[in-house]
Amino acid sequence: MCFRGLVGVFFVLCFSIGWGVEKQRVGVAAFVDLSPEADEVISTILQNSLATVLQKEKRFELVLVSNTVTNLSHARERGTNAKLDVIIYGSYRREGREFVALVQIYDILENELKMSRLYRGEYSRNIFDTVDAIAASASEEIKRTLPALVTEEDILRAQMRRKEIYEPAEVTLKREMRMSFGMMYTTTEWLYTQSIWNHRWEGDEQTIVPGLSLSMRLEFFRFTLEKMGLPWVPTWYKTQGTGLWPTDDLTNTSSEREGLVLDTEMRGMFFLYGDGFLGTPGRLQGFVSIGGYGILSIPFPEQDEGLSVGGMLLGGGIFAKNWELSVLYQVWPLSQGWRGTLDPDIWEYETRSTNLYQYNFPFVSVRGSYFFTSSFGVTAKLSLVDIQKIHIWYEEGMGIEGRTLIRSVMTDIALEMVYRFQFGF
Repeated sequence: MCFRGLVGVFFVLCFSIGWGVEKQRVGVAAFVDLSPEADEVISTILQNSLATVLQKEKRFELVLVSNTVTNLSHARERGTNAKLDVIIYGSYRREGREFVALVQIYDILENELKMSRLYRGEYSRNIFDTVDAIAASASEEIKRTLPALVTEEDILRAQMRRKEIYEPAEVTLKREMRMSFGMMYTTTEWLYTQSIWNHRWEGDEQTIVPGLSLSMRLEFFRFTLEKMGLPWVPTWYKTQGTGLWPTDDLTNTSSEREGLVLDTEMRGMFFLYGDGFLGTPGRLQGFVSIGGYGILSIPFPEQDEGLSVGGMLLGGGIFAKNWELSVLYQVWPLSQGWRGTLDPDIWEYETRSTNLYQYNFPFVSVRGSYFFTSSFGVTAKLSLVDIQKIHIWYEEGMGIEGRTLIRSVMTDIALEMVYRFQFGF
């Protein structure tokens, strides 16, 4: 052999060692029986026979796909779910004493039907031998249809196509949208005093209101919007207490009332907050939360005077694949606990009047989510807050005219059904 030939062989060997043959991930799906009397055993034998012959080729990595494939859309869906390069599928039927099998190859990386060929054999007692013979013939054609990936160009092209098709599916694990709908049950203890006419009402209220929430996660950040209590959606309430709390028409409230209201939002809650995640996506992660909230609560449907307050929240939690725990805590306005004399956290000045707010116990919310499947789960929430407001009004040129104190202790329990899905762009 001449020197030039030896050099050529040397470079071919070096290239083969350096690059080798890129393995193709080939799936063999279950075949569809189109005969009037179906025999699924033949489907299994045909699938296994093809796989047995093809797996002898070292350039193939064989995967058995249990689902049947009836069209190109199914072929792409089944193949993509299994992260295949190509998928082999087809159908078979009996035509008298003849056995006919259709074998097709769909190239997922190139989005192309590579082969579609009919094979025929005798349908008799030796049908298994016929199936094996068809599998052997089809395997030879498949090997010719799927050439080995040996050149640098072919290997890089296959790797790039895999990256384009399959890596976004992994990235979407970090990108998640959640939509929730549920109900919130609230118990509220009320205290109302008014100095001018010596009115006092003390009692409790229960409400059940619907709620919606929406959250979107982008990589290491998540934004959440929650609204409990929706206008023009039925709200159930029950109020009972003793004393006098004048309504807008100056009539005294009855000691016990209950019913459904549509046009009045008796109990509302609004959240807007963001989470920042720590750790590796796909594993157990911690996160910190910051945001704000607002609360609206009134004791009677026709009563305008109640509590409308809000604050800034800070919190955090633990995030896992199918569960999550977190807590939110009010950091502003600061709470000083119950005090005998009101030294308010917030002063709101109006014309000849002042509103003073105090958080005796700050807003705290504990929540947890669990997903039964990759898409559906439940979220439970528990929160409480103790607030009081004193309204002082003046007569021009005179001193204090009067004051009204409203204190509210609220406990909320919410349960929501959650739907989540992955997305990417």
